[in-house]
Amino acid sequence: MKKSEMIEAIATATGLTKADSEKAFNATFDLFKKELADGNKLSVAGFGTFKIS
Repeated sequence: MKKSEMIEAIATATGLTKADSEKAFNATFDLFKKELADGNKLSVAGFGTFKIS
């Protein structure tokens, strides 16, 4: 699934505009990147745990 497809799916599921869905998507993944870059482990219940190894 491509980023644009994920944004479309978010918009459809939430009723948000594509622009707002893209902002939410980008904010989420920016947070993931920052936390991992800072050396933190990121755990999302029901989804997975991420860490730099």
